[in-house]
Amino acid sequence: MAKKGVKAQGMPLNVIVIAIVLLFVLVIILAIFKFNVGKFSKDVQSCAARAGRCVTADNQGSCPSREIKLEGVQCPSSQVCCLKVLEE
Repeated sequence: MAKKGVKAQGMPLNVIVIAIVLLFVLVIILAIFKFNVGKFSKDVQSCAARAGRCVTADNQGSCPSREIKLEGVQCPSSQVCCLKVLEE
């Protein structure tokens, strides 16, 4: 049997509002992070970011002497990314 004069306790309205605002902020932070990571990974794959240079490859698809070819790096078509080897 319920006691008279005792009210049921519920979640206050301001707790609900704060939870909604925090959820909104979390979604915005995740969206910003996702788009910036995509841009970062694209920049890292460029030839210049790896200290190389895009050159027109010879008939065998290799770089000039004293340079090595970097695989999986973005260069314009018919060009390869070459990195100078340190001289002794």
